[in-house]
Amino acid sequence: MDSPPMDPAPLPMPASTPDRPPARPLEDAVALLARRIGDRAIGTGGVARLRRLDPMAPAAPEFWRLLAEIAEGSGHTGVAAEGTERGWAMVMAGMARMAPNHHRRGGAFAPGRVLAATGYAEPRLLRLLRVEPGTPAFADALRAVAAWLAVRGQPVDWTGLAALALARHEDAVETARRSIARDYYTAADHAAREDAATP
Repeated sequence: MDSPPMDPAPLPMPASTPDRPPARPLEDAVALLARRIGDRAIGTGGVARLRRLDPMAPAAPEFWRLLAEIAEGSGHTGVAAEGTERGWAMVMAGMARMAPNHHRRGGAFAPGRVLAATGYAEPRLLRLLRVEPGTPAFADALRAVAAWLAVRGQPVDWTGLAALALARHEDAVETARRSIARDYYTAADHAAREDAATP
């Protein structure tokens, strides 16, 4: 009589590793750009060229070097895929205009929240949210946001703005728009209620 098949030996358990947060390629790529622009690793002339960058036809060598660093040196190939050049040019130009107070991570610096707190007019916000990303009109609207915040020395989490600038599919565009709008109107409503409660 054949003996019953034996259960296979259990596989050895891998050594325990500390839990790590999930990878956030866009957030990491934006942080990388912020460091390079903020510490002037590309030189003061490089920052100035990024400020003057035409997102519709980016030609500054610093732009292409930073894009290559995002795509290759940092392993963020997906977020710097072909077709995202205009979006990244808009982000880099905006960051350069705001430097050195350009980027801070975290919910307190979410674009909608920061714009509401600094009194950015609702019609100007709606212009940013209604125009098609990647177009000259969007580049103008994002430039206006950067200029507004630069004058006030107010940093922002550029991840949310980059998500909108880089969005190429309608679902991604709507998600980025709604995130900014939700934060803006929530913060504006909260400020209005606080003002109303003040004697």
